[in-house]
Amino acid sequence: MQILIYLVQIIHLLLIVFILTAHLSSDLKILRWHYLLASYLLLRWILKIGRCELTEIEYRLRGIKKDEGFIYSILRPIMNITDHQFNYLIYSLVALLGLISYSKYVKLE
Repeated sequence: MQILIYLVQIIHLLLIVFILTAHLSSDLKILRWHYLLASYLLLRWILKIGRCELTEIEYRLRGIKKDEGFIYSILRPIMNITDHQFNYLIYSLVALLGLISYSKYVKLE
């Protein structure tokens, strides 16, 4: 069970690193995947379609609440802001990085 929990956390971390860095690439495939993933995440958040599937899997595997999760434990100590401010910051960052990737993709295509 512990291996499965670690696997979910590693996948989560890799996706975060991808979201934060893929816009720096000049590879069309990476840029396309990046703006598509950013669009998918934003659409889910705007439509309020629940939490991330990986987060839900982690909560179930570990039997924990929201404020005990992997991502929450990484981001909360460095950001002393309200949940509303936190969500606004994350949504804005993902939207901005997705737009950067899309504009680079269009220029390079």
